[in-house]
Amino acid sequence: MNGKEQIERYSTLINSDQKAPASPDWQPDTLAGFRIGDHVRLPSVDCPLRVVGLADPLLILESPSGHRLRAGWRAVAKVRSRAEIEGRS
Repeated sequence: MNGKEQIERYSTLINSDQKAPASPDWQPDTLAGFRIGDHVRLPSVDCPLRVVGLADPLLILESPSGHRLRAGWRAVAKVRSRAEIEGRS
């Protein structure tokens, strides 16, 4: 096998080992320290919200009534205790 054939064979091997692009349903595990299931507060909304999705650079949030909204991760604050989640801070 000459050099040209070796290069072609090697490039074919490399290309066959590449993984397919991520599916559109793929989501990162964390975004700026937030995970799906975290409880957060948004200053303009007077209820605790739960992170239900991550769409960089936005968090997809859900209210207790089931309404969903999107907010930038810098606009929300993580809720750390049960009292904060229930609004008794």
